[in-house]
Amino acid sequence: MAGLKPSPFRNRYVHVRFLDVLIFVLSLAMIAAISVKAYSGHGKKSLVIITSPEGQWLFPVSIKKVLTVTDGAGGFCVISIDAGSVRVTKSNCPRHICIRMGSISRPGQWIACMPHRVFIRITGNKNNPTDAISF
Repeated sequence: MAGLKPSPFRNRYVHVRFLDVLIFVLSLAMIAAISVKAYSGHGKKSLVIITSPEGQWLFPVSIKKVLTVTDGAGGFCVISIDAGSVRVTKSNCPRHICIRMGSISRPGQWIACMPHRVFIRITGNKNNPTDAISF
């Protein structure tokens, strides 16, 4: 045993100071707060944006409202916002594609009435799961 040297790490002690513990605890608290804020889903609320030749309207999806939008040339669309969904209930366009699209309720969905140049979309938090196309 004459050739063995003692390990340099055997008798070393780590001196933890109060500020070391404080910085560590504050770092963990900041990480927790940022994580809760990022993953809570309580950021920007969903809005309905309606664009037409008359102008642009913004409404929260949570309200109950019926709005008639005209294009200035005799065309109209009746838009209903109710219980978190939006739909076109009546229109005098030739094929009524905007009515047949049904209701929309998630951010990123839209309805268009091309003859009357009315565009309805929902913006806000995207709570949709990732699908194969966006992956």
